Amino acid sequence: NMTKDEALASGAMALFDEKYGDTVRVVSVGDFSKELCGGCHVTNSANIGLFKIEAEESVGSGVRRIEAITGKSAYEALVQEKETVDTISNLLKLKNRKEVVNKISALNDELSSVKKEVETLNAKLNALNAASKINDVEDINGVKVLYVEESLESAKAKQLAFDFRDKIDSGVVILVSCFEDKCSYFVGVTKDYVANSFKAGDIVKKINAVVDGRGGGKPDFAQGGCPMNEKITSIHDQLKNFF
Repeated sequence: NMTKDEALASGAMALFDEKYGDTVRVVSVGDFSKELCGGCHVTNSANIGLFKIEAEESVGSGVRRIEAITGKSAYEALVQEKETVDTISNLLKLKNRKEVVNKISALNDELSSVKKEVETLNAKLNALNAASKINDVEDINGVKVLYVEESLESAKAKQLAFDFRDKIDSGVVILVSCFEDKCSYFVGVTKDYVANSFKAGDIVKKINAVVDGRGGGKPDFAQGGCPMNEKITSIHDQLKNFF
């Protein structure tokens, strides 16, 4: 034991989040480590036996703290890890557990490839979907309006709204998409309609008023959103009030 100042002067490390009294204990492990210690449970580091690091974290600039288990607890943890690897190996139907890492790596590559294929197929499906609905244009007070309801996450719904706007010759596209607990709506206006003072941002504001939503945008494209609510179903019926 020594005073805190003597301990620090000797090169012992103190951790910033620990509290120390005037008299401290300094524990040294050979020439490798010297630290202020709140309590020491072994007389010699050899008593520790098997040592398994469980976690590590930063406790200051250039200083890391590790948490470890020792002795029987460390052995039991290693046995548990082996059993986990064996279980994974069995699930993967591997004869040799050493192949687990290679097999999982191969599965990750396969999953990535499948995801890309699914995205490609979804894009084609959306294109077909757009083509099938492109003829559903309505005449609302003399205005050509394509109203579409979907169930897509926001980014995909937005792209689909762009696709619809680019495919119709002339008019306004209103796409409403409810996904999980949120609804998004997108309005696209063709160039000739923009030239005749139809503005997507103004239409979104009118939808906002119906569903208690928020949003806006440019004359040719705008978007808004709101939490899922029963007012969403009234948007189509309110179209006659938008134009």
